[in-house]
Amino acid sequence: MPGLYDNLLKVQRPSRYTDREVGSIIKREANLRVCLIYPDLYEIATSNLGIQIIYQLLNNLDGVSCERAFLPAPDAIKLIIDSNDTLRSLETRTPLSKFDVLAFSVSYELQYTNILAILDLAKIPFRSEERDGSPLVIMGGYATYSPSPISPVFDIITIGEGEEVARELFTTLRDAKINCLRRDEILSAVKEIEGIYIPQLFEVGERIKTRVVKDLDHMYVPENLIVPSFSSVHDRLSVEIARGCRRGCRFCISGFVQRPYRERSPLRVVEIVNEQLRRTGYDEISLMGLNTIDYTMIAELTKYLTESLREKKIGVSLPSLRIDTPLIDTILNTQMVRPSQITLAPEVGVECLSSAINKEYDRESFIEKIVKLNECGISSIKLYFMIGLPGETDDDAQSIIDLVREIRNRSRSRRLEITVHISAFVPKPHTPLQWSPFADVDTLKSRIKQIRSGLRGRAFKVKYQNVEMSLLEAILGRGDARLFKVIERAYRNGAILDGWYEHFRWDMWRDAIEYCGLFIDDLSGEIPLNYTLPWEFIDTGVSKDYLLSENRSYREKTTTPQCDVNCRRCDACDEFGIRLAGDEHLPETKQEVRRGKRIRLKTPRLRFIFSKTDDARYLSHLDTQRAFHLALRRAEIPVAFTEGYNPLPRLTLGHALALGIEGLCEVGEVRLSEPINAIEFMESMDAELPYGINITSARNLGVGAPEPAEFDILEYSISTPESDSKTLEELAKKTLGGEIARVKRGDKVKLINLQRQIHRWWVDNSTIIVQVRIPDEGATIRINELVNIIFNGELITLSDLKVVRNGVFILLGDRVLSPMDEKTFGY
Repeated sequence: MPGLYDNLLKVQRPSRYTDREVGSIIKREANLRVCLIYPDLYEIATSNLGIQIIYQLLNNLDGVSCERAFLPAPDAIKLIIDSNDTLRSLETRTPLSKFDVLAFSVSYELQYTNILAILDLAKIPFRSEERDGSPLVIMGGYATYSPSPISPVFDIITIGEGEEVARELFTTLRDAKINCLRRDEILSAVKEIEGIYIPQLFEVGERIKTRVVKDLDHMYVPENLIVPSFSSVHDRLSVEIARGCRRGCRFCISGFVQRPYRERSPLRVVEIVNEQLRRTGYDEISLMGLNTIDYTMIAELTKYLTESLREKKIGVSLPSLRIDTPLIDTILNTQMVRPSQITLAPEVGVECLSSAINKEYDRESFIEKIVKLNECGISSIKLYFMIGLPGETDDDAQSIIDLVREIRNRSRSRRLEITVHISAFVPKPHTPLQWSPFADVDTLKSRIKQIRSGLRGRAFKVKYQNVEMSLLEAILGRGDARLFKVIERAYRNGAILDGWYEHFRWDMWRDAIEYCGLFIDDLSGEIPLNYTLPWEFIDTGVSKDYLLSENRSYREKTTTPQCDVNCRRCDACDEFGIRLAGDEHLPETKQEVRRGKRIRLKTPRLRFIFSKTDDARYLSHLDTQRAFHLALRRAEIPVAFTEGYNPLPRLTLGHALALGIEGLCEVGEVRLSEPINAIEFMESMDAELPYGINITSARNLGVGAPEPAEFDILEYSISTPESDSKTLEELAKKTLGGEIARVKRGDKVKLINLQRQIHRWWVDNSTIIVQVRIPDEGATIRINELVNIIFNGELITLSDLKVVRNGVFILLGDRVLSPMDEKTFGY
């Protein structure tokens, strides 16, 4: 049975498994071959900024090549298993077992079964001790700060920030490969690198110090970013402006393990933004950081970026905001191009609990600020709350209801929509609350029900995290090596994609825990303060005494001041301290002078013909449009934009191609803000379009030229090697000669008038060529339906045949004209 890569039409979103994205790299010759793996679906993996950085960094090393892999969706997994195939890399479709190194980037604990699934699909043993000739298996990412539950899988675990250690680690591995070192010799050499944990060679009492990037301005930044084939979870340019956080929220692992706080200079941020926008074509940038609003020059930076990018219709967003920010104008500045939903995280509804978690805010001031945002045009607010904190009561849950209702009541606009997200508190390692218990599941569910009941009505939306999912995160996050047997058993039971609500199965995990002789209450309960923690061998720089003092402050509901340059309270800053951006001068931007609304009645039009072949045929019509939008920006084509709050390039593509069908003569048009030479347009766009999409001709149009939607003839070639011309002609005459065809679409049956829709057909060798007319009204026959009609339903999938759309044409009288026929140009 053919494998996944020969049957892409049999899985959902086949473009997940195709290569040649813009920015991807194929490096054929290398001493060390690495496959970088993110253990989740493609659209999650390509949104991960760390993956992008490490991918480019490794490919820039002499003698090292890096490809990518990720977890296939369940339908693709089944196809791989049924065909006895193996999981392969994205770029060259090399089996994972053929690489020298498999480098996993693991973001959180619910990806653990995904790791086992990937190794299983690659036919690689799970445990490090069982592997000899297989690749070295490495782990990095956030989950490495408490790696014990999954550590039996990995030969090498990097602790800390990957950009700091990757170059040193992979250079050592490359040299070891050149010198033909044995596996044990390689591990001994790597163990000498700071920030490296080798589970097999670890000695009791040993401390592993995390690696920290000291200077963000000189940190490696990729020259090229990979632009995914289709819209990913975060379909925008993400630029990191700061790392760490000065606030010290007591539940937040990132705020403690990423100390000390560091900022990137605004001039460097602007430089990165301009370069990466040019190379990606995105129409939105996101300024990334744990708390971007605390960035020293956030007001100046957002003002500069919004003003300098406004004419290009590029938006700026701040994804991480605090409730106590005074910079309302800064937030509103980011709404100049495309208003986005404002997201805030008060976490709790009562001030005493906010003091306990060290996220103190003034309730009255917070309400006033949201009301002001609403008055300034923000009509959608998203609020994140946490339940299940130690010492919480039902009254604290009621305070969330009271706060949200008061915000709505005091808003002058009746259109204000408030989305409330509820999640359970998960005690995290390396935080002051790491010893705290996970709350009783029934109590958590009761409080969620209480909040949902209290926030009924059209003005409110209440969303919440699966409670058992949070419980599992707490168990795995604070677990020790005993839990690997649980992870393995859960995977064997069928657990996979545990971070996805539709795939999560708590019963499989509960059964695995019981099978291994462990108890959920013990694994999720309170930990004594004098207990030696499974992750205590990792030195993040923050002292245990400081965490204990912050734990006391939680119980006493007292706050700790935020980090400053000379505080030295937690010991993380002893080496080099926090780094602030300083007061840099940003260049002046041209101020836009508005002289009333500018109305352009006619804009230049340019028509182009393009082909869509090879792996590009697996892109949907919307994904193809997106590819053109991004390419227009990268090529710096002077395109006109739509009006309104969400401006898009004025691009029109002709009739959509069915997924998996190649198109040889597709038509598209673009409206321009100023005329451009057609040859220049072709050359510029061909250099920027994804592999498989090529512009073959282009021409400027006159005023009266028809739009692409008016082209009403679609010509298909349907080939089968098993039939001769005579047989095909008899078959087509019998089936296409009818008047009415019945086709099933879902649960409904549609009647198709073949006499109106089949304009002409003929047979050429072993190929039926059919011209389909698009009717003015009624259902249009689809290509898969046409194939079923011709072959009497014997062939039900397009993958059984070779089907190509030869072109899109226009019917003028009795003549079928090409889109590039001068009679269609409107002169």
